[in-house]
Amino acid sequence: MPDQPGWYPDPARPDHARWFDGSRWSAHVRAATPPPVPVGAAQRTVPGWEPPEPLAPPHLEPSQGNMITGNLFSLLSAFIAVVCVIALAQGRLVFIGLLPIGFALTGYKLRERLAMPALVLAFLAFIANFVIR
Repeated sequence: MPDQPGWYPDPARPDHARWFDGSRWSAHVRAATPPPVPVGAAQRTVPGWEPPEPLAPPHLEPSQGNMITGNLFSLLSAFIAVVCVIALAQGRLVFIGLLPIGFALTGYKLRERLAMPALVLAFLAFIANFVIR
């Protein structure tokens, strides 16, 4: 006999459950509920169900295309940086600021092949703005 109150299999009818109040069986009877099934086991019983594939991080490929369209932001960054340095060397006051660096960083995010050289050139042009003045 159980020692805790709760629903237990009815000794007289195994397909039903009867309430035990802790000291005696009551008159309350209900249909027996099957024991809970672990989630993984329950899903495996559904026809056609397959466990999901684990998510892998996306593989980032370098940008595709020809030399110009595949490195557009990097080339634009390098061009602006070179124009800025040439203008400064000629005594013209041109300060474009962080624009070439922003383009180079965009190229880096897009996995452009020339992004790192463009980023270095953009930083050098930024520093040259302060040195040449």
